[in-house]
Amino acid sequence: MNPLPRILVVDDDPDDVTITRRELGKTFSVDDASSAEVALERLRERSYDLVILDYRLGGTNALAFLRESGMLGKVPVIVVSGRDDPRVASAAHQLGAYAFLAKDAFGGGALTALASEALGLSRPRERDRPSTGVLERMSEGLYAVDSDGVVVLANPALERLLGYGPRELLGLGLERVMGADALAATATCLASGRAFVETELMTRSGGRLPALVSPTPLAEPGGHVAVVRDFRDMRTRIGDLERTNRRLQDDLVEVAAQVLHNVGNAAASLDVRVEDLARELDADEEAIRVLEGAATVLGGQGELVALMRDAVRSLDEARSSRRAAVEAIRSGINHIARAVDHARSFAGKTGKGAGLLDLAQAVETACNLAEDLARGRGLELAIARSVPANLPRLPVPEAGFEQLLVNVLKNAVESVAARAERDPTAPREVGLEARVEGGRLSVVIRDTGEGATPEVTARAFRFGFTTKPEGSGFGLHASADFVERLGGRIALESEGPDRGATVRVEIPLRRGSSGAESPSLDAGRKGAAA
Repeated sequence: MNPLPRILVVDDDPDDVTITRRELGKTFSVDDASSAEVALERLRERSYDLVILDYRLGGTNALAFLRESGMLGKVPVIVVSGRDDPRVASAAHQLGAYAFLAKDAFGGGALTALASEALGLSRPRERDRPSTGVLERMSEGLYAVDSDGVVVLANPALERLLGYGPRELLGLGLERVMGADALAATATCLASGRAFVETELMTRSGGRLPALVSPTPLAEPGGHVAVVRDFRDMRTRIGDLERTNRRLQDDLVEVAAQVLHNVGNAAASLDVRVEDLARELDADEEAIRVLEGAATVLGGQGELVALMRDAVRSLDEARSSRRAAVEAIRSGINHIARAVDHARSFAGKTGKGAGLLDLAQAVETACNLAEDLARGRGLELAIARSVPANLPRLPVPEAGFEQLLVNVLKNAVESVAARAERDPTAPREVGLEARVEGGRLSVVIRDTGEGATPEVTARAFRFGFTTKPEGSGFGLHASADFVERLGGRIALESEGPDRGATVRVEIPLRRGSSGAESPSLDAGRKGAAA
């Protein structure tokens, strides 16, 4: 009579051992071991045809036991566990186990049938083997741990990163794999819900590997999975990108400086021509005085005197009109010059300061320029403005603030003009109100233009965003950048299309060392001009 096949059950739970014995005892000869140490002693004392190995074994686990016991290839092993964890099943299969079975499937002869298959006493059933093909092809490291922090999955990329051989990480505790500091950083990352943490992992040789760990918790069956990226290569790439970015910035600053230099030269040339026009107007004024004197001398020649006085009035009216045009041009040139100086200071090409703000003058200049833009579009528009009287100069960069007003008013004017082209009966109003109170400079600009949808108001200040075919998407972005760098806020509000719009600006006025109100004057390099 042939002896019964001998099976060693390795399990530290007496109740589970009893159940397993009852399941297998009718068909096989069953011994048991309550720990990994006892199991090794049993295996040295006698030979077994099959080992049924519980996943949790006191201070170790089935994966570590399979890797370290030297029994692989000598005797078939079935790994069993109280939880049906496919990660453990995959790891056990990678380490040479015949099969994995959850303990809740023991009833109905399932364990006996599986043992018979492993011993060759019955025809094996076809069963799916966990596929690791995708993991093996990954260029980034990946691991998974169970709820006890035991590594149950590790792809070849992670093994290479940390200096381990194939399957050597399976069954190890995560602290042993990555080190206590990295384990604590990963746990903090999981608890906070952050996407990744930069840390240093411990390699097998005891070295340190800069890495980015991106962990994701697993609600069922517990534990977590994480992607591990070698940060040494990423640091090199980031350094290359930063150097390239600095070179681009330097090149852009140089190009901007050249453009600003040329614009400054053109503005200077225009300024000379304006002075020439002003002198010609002075000459016209002298001619008017001569004609008036001649009319007085020729007082007896009624008809001739009347013609001369008509000529004087006509010349005087023309001179006044040209004088107003010259002053408007001069104001525009001064605005350009201030904007150029402002931009050049951000580009580091001049030592001029930001300058204190004359609020009333800045509002007047910006409104005049916007009204000229309106007339250029065939729209006669007088911008209503309200500014406190007798304010001292405010410590806000003057040219940047003036450009902010021009950018916002320009958009308001264009919106009103566009609506008027579609609907000649639409109201044509733009208003500006400025005030200083509570240590803040506040400006509100309202218009009766085309209005905006919520989607547009949310994106209006983003770089490159525009709703106009000819727009650049820079003006409002530069304005927002200027305000935010001063610690302020800017917002666009609208009740919808053809309901007009309101832009609100607030800039804090902080106290400087001299006792004057002072915002942060480092407005950066991007808010120079639209």
